[in-house]
Amino acid sequence: MKIGPYCIFRLNGPAFLLNHSDPPINAKLINDNIYLLNQSDYGFFGATQTLINGVLTAHNDYGQQFYSSINQFYAELFHELHHVYQRNYIKNLKFDNPADLLTYPENERNFAIKQYENTLLLEMLLGAPDKFKLNLNLFFTCRIKREEIIGRKYLDYEKGAESIEGPAMFCEYQYMK
Repeated sequence: MKIGPYCIFRLNGPAFLLNHSDPPINAKLINDNIYLLNQSDYGFFGATQTLINGVLTAHNDYGQQFYSSINQFYAELFHELHHVYQRNYIKNLKFDNPADLLTYPENERNFAIKQYENTLLLEMLLGAPDKFKLNLNLFFTCRIKREEIIGRKYLDYEKGAESIEGPAMFCEYQYMK
């Protein structure tokens, strides 16, 4: 993974832009490749990615009260940096369409089977190697059943979300380790 540009900010406060190839004209250079901006000028909010002067940039709000440590803040920023990397360098990656979430079917059988899928994935990762094949077969059986319940469109939505969020969550997890 190549570390892209990022910005750390506080709502209604300063924003610090780092590692950016084309800082905005109003950015004030305060140190080697660190620029000062106003959060309110750019409408930064939460942890995500934003185009700044045409360059996709990860950002995160260091003023949030829910972070239990500075490492958790930077782990989430690292997660967003991975999204910048994905969007810039992994051309065949299938992105999810967030609009599909608005019509995602609320079905208790689907959610129960999905939770069981997660248990199977964990078992494949941490469980006994001799049960891997059995758990993998059970996992795909669950997927087939869930397709019957919610349809291909929503399974494709989930795959898109998994292919984007899974690696980014792994990066966040590795950072926290």
